[in-house]
Amino acid sequence: MSTSAQPLPPLDPRSRWLFRLIMLVAVLLRLTYLLEVTEAPDFASPRFESQYHDYWARALVSGDWTPPPGVTDPQIQQRPFFRPPGYVYFLAAIYRLGGPGYLLPRLVQMGLGLLTCWLLFRLGRRVYGDAAGLASAAMMATYWVVLYFEAEFMAPSLLLFLLVAWLSLMQRWQWTMTPWLAIGSGLLLGLAALVRPNVLILAPACLAWWMWLTWRRPRALVSAGLFVAAIGLAVLPATLRNLSVADDFVLVTSNAGINLFVGNHPQSDGFTPGAPELGQLLGDTGWDSFDQPKIVAAVSQQEGRALKDSQVSRYFSRRALRYMTSEPTAVLRLWGKKLLLFFGPAEISNTKILAMERRISPTLGLGLDFATVLALAGLGIASLLWRRRQLDTATVATTVLLVLCLAAYTVSYLPFFVSARFRLPMVPWLMLLGGAGVGALWHWLGQRQYRSLGLALLLLTGLRLLTGIAWIPYQPDAALWHSRRGLLYQANGQTDRAIEAFQQALEVDPQRLQVLLPLADSLVKAERFEEAVATYERALALDPNNVAGHNNLAMLLARHGELSAAVDHWRAMLRLDGQRLSALVNLAGTLATSPDPALRDADEAVRLAERAVALTGGQDRRALAVLATAYRAAGRDEEAAALGQRLAPVP
Repeated sequence: MSTSAQPLPPLDPRSRWLFRLIMLVAVLLRLTYLLEVTEAPDFASPRFESQYHDYWARALVSGDWTPPPGVTDPQIQQRPFFRPPGYVYFLAAIYRLGGPGYLLPRLVQMGLGLLTCWLLFRLGRRVYGDAAGLASAAMMATYWVVLYFEAEFMAPSLLLFLLVAWLSLMQRWQWTMTPWLAIGSGLLLGLAALVRPNVLILAPACLAWWMWLTWRRPRALVSAGLFVAAIGLAVLPATLRNLSVADDFVLVTSNAGINLFVGNHPQSDGFTPGAPELGQLLGDTGWDSFDQPKIVAAVSQQEGRALKDSQVSRYFSRRALRYMTSEPTAVLRLWGKKLLLFFGPAEISNTKILAMERRISPTLGLGLDFATVLALAGLGIASLLWRRRQLDTATVATTVLLVLCLAAYTVSYLPFFVSARFRLPMVPWLMLLGGAGVGALWHWLGQRQYRSLGLALLLLTGLRLLTGIAWIPYQPDAALWHSRRGLLYQANGQTDRAIEAFQQALEVDPQRLQVLLPLADSLVKAERFEEAVATYERALALDPNNVAGHNNLAMLLARHGELSAAVDHWRAMLRLDGQRLSALVNLAGTLATSPDPALRDADEAVRLAERAVALTGGQDRRALAVLATAYRAAGRDEEAAALGQRLAPVP
């Protein structure tokens, strides 16, 4: 195996053709998946964190910071970074150079993925040999989670490239201890920290490795100092920017505290990115990055003083630490659960539900999974231990660095919560070890050491069975996935597809209220009156206190002439919320003008309309118009005429 600092020798013809085939497969998989996602309902309307990144990047380019409809203004210009800025500035550069389209960023990210395959091939080849390099590249080319994230407006594609490039420089440094390599590796790790701040935990792991490797060489201390300085130099602009715009010392982001709290509270399951207290603070059950100003305001109000973002982060950190120290046994059990999930076969969802995305994608369904990569990495470690006397110093040193990185990165996430994209950065390291395992198999086959080959294959089979076991059950929420797609189709005006998606969600969970109401709304748009009424009634049977359900059903019934039933629902709305303007206006108008004498009640119409006018301070023209109608119905013509003059357009 070649591990020297000299240039790698040329590949033999067979290996060269294999590498070309691997890269061709990588290209074809990415192009076919890109064709698939162009048909997705969120291709040109990103949601969740992708929406946040897209909004932020476009605002950097255009200068227009108007938030998307339906979300809170995140006030990015006035606050320290809540999310890491590295990926967003990368995305903004693409928009600046290539225009505002949604195709080019995906193509660029897929190009980065191909470049990462090439870097991993060279690194694996340099450390463990040609077969290992080819196997590592093949794993990266076909790993389905990598393919998925390359088509999302999220950070993994950039982060993987930076980390593989960083590790390549680290591996080369051990031969020469060249200061420029130390500086370059520090800059790359610092840039990676601007994309995912927790990778900074790799810095002490690297320093420990350097000291172990070169403790008798004074030059190593110089390189270590340059490495740390380069990391600081890369991160410093973010820190200075946070101080400048918000007078708040935040190293990179202010989200560590809230993420620590989400991962450590009495109701935490280790993977759900939420907590009941956040729902109480926001008056809702969910939250996302757009809600950071609301969270800061709510905590400030609770604490009785204006807080900075860093202080709010410390508030949540204290809450988490208080729970961790008061319930150490429960926390240790929770961390053990997170560890099993972190190395388990399931791809834990954080925003979009990855398992469902793979289920509908022919391309993703072909890809390599985590359990297989982990099993191959286990074989690689076993084979390296078995052949340890045959390994040169450089191979041993790089293997130690890989193990240190895996351990440090895993520890960095145990206090927080688990998701597929959080563990993805360590997958290339596992692939390198897996490549070593494949290289050992190839070596034993070539040397006709069939006994060693058979034992290794038996071990690999056992490891694959072991890594495929879900020690902690995890079930992706298929109903949520279908319902979210339904909402996207609904927003895009694809009513029939929205109805289909909502109905699929109800097949999974017939009692999900959050699906019934938008389904009913879509049925109304499709003019399927009877089905819409039945769906609204089904929703109200589950939640009789749902004001929106009563309102939408009342409007639908009134439009189709069923005024008596509509009146019942408007009255129900007012019993639940006496200040609901739409119920006051619609009920008053119906009681004033109904053709059914049994339903008409002009006096009550006047009282309701007067409440509506008072509620709006006399500024709502519709409330004033309904009051004028009610006055006429009650025979109060002079008051009606006065209101009519007030409502008349000014010539």
